[in-house]
Amino acid sequence: DIVVVFDITESMGPFIEGLKEATIDFADRLAKANRDYRLGLVTFEDYVVRQDTVFTRSAREFKSWVGALQAAGGGDIPEDSLDALVVASRFPFRPEAQAVVILITDAPNHFRGDGSEKNNPYGREVTQLMADDVIAELKKANLSVFAIAPPPFVAPDLHKIAQATGGRHYNIVSEGRRFPELIGEIGRSLASQYFLTYVSPRPVEDGTRRAVTLKVTYQDGEGEAQIAYQVRGVGGARMVTPSSVPGAPPAGSAVSYGWWNLVVPLLACAGLLLLARVRLNALPAEVLSRLASASGLASPGPTPSTSGPVTPEKPAPYARLVRQSPIDEVPREIAFSRDEILIGRGEECDVIIPHASISREHARVKKLKPGHVLFDLKSKNGTYVNGRPIGENLLKDGMTVRIGEVEFVFYGANRQV
Repeated sequence: DIVVVFDITESMGPFIEGLKEATIDFADRLAKANRDYRLGLVTFEDYVVRQDTVFTRSAREFKSWVGALQAAGGGDIPEDSLDALVVASRFPFRPEAQAVVILITDAPNHFRGDGSEKNNPYGREVTQLMADDVIAELKKANLSVFAIAPPPFVAPDLHKIAQATGGRHYNIVSEGRRFPELIGEIGRSLASQYFLTYVSPRPVEDGTRRAVTLKVTYQDGEGEAQIAYQVRGVGGARMVTPSSVPGAPPAGSAVSYGWWNLVVPLLACAGLLLLARVRLNALPAEVLSRLASASGLASPGPTPSTSGPVTPEKPAPYARLVRQSPIDEVPREIAFSRDEILIGRGEECDVIIPHASISREHARVKKLKPGHVLFDLKSKNGTYVNGRPIGENLLKDGMTVRIGEVEFVFYGANRQV
């Protein structure tokens, strides 16, 4: 069940035409993926215009709704997207359906206390809502919001709503030119994405690190992915099974700890400190100085990373960039598992590289007929292939790619290194 929440102020005219183009393709993707879909529409400017909470199963009927839209008005910059999202949350979503809202606007939102009553002819604020109020309503309806909206520093509330509901935020400023493609990308995501919830069979905080393996088998193919997570708590915790003896007092907690869970670690720490002090005092001053220097104790600054270049250990079924620069906070490998990947420092990017030399939206990789093509997005520090600055470049096996100051090597799919 998908509700499109659309800003119909004058500046959104081109996007209305783009939505008309993309609607049929969007619905076709869902139908081909055997998705039982329904579409709804909410429109807004400084107030909610269309608020009929009805769904249609016909892409053509939905297109007729969009075709009837007229872009007009919008004297001030912010619009009433928060109230429009609340209207969307009140649609009759099916309990068994994946519920999605697609918000499309080029303006930030009004919010309670923003002073909008000064420009309102009725002398009152446009909305009484805050972002957290809307998030609560959306979560109550179990909705995910895909927001095609201004960047986070312009519309932080809309970015927050998309993040909090498990959706995604697309920057309409930099991505607006490919608006129909964005709608198609969201359609592909909904047509191919499954949401899984994992409930641990060991609901106890025992301080262990646990691995989860997901294995998918379909027809003649199969795939496997693994992830590990750290459980908080003290090692040695145990489950308390409620007593079945009549009249026995109920257990106060599902988990209990023995006194030794606290005493043993404390004794071990004290012993290690004492041993370290005895051993270090027996060492010559020159050795102590070298130890301090090696461990970073002699310098209050951060310890530089010493990790070297990385090469893939085995071939992978996808092309990828493998990091060569000794910068541990940068991903070890950037896998081209999709047809298009945005690389940069901003939260809206598909691959986030947290390095000062990387622009917010630095580069884009597209899979085209000749192969993977790397595009520089007018970044501050540039993108280089084999040491030469590029605007766009077809990537081939073994090419050196430098994004900002971070160097990678490109390896094609199933390439043995």
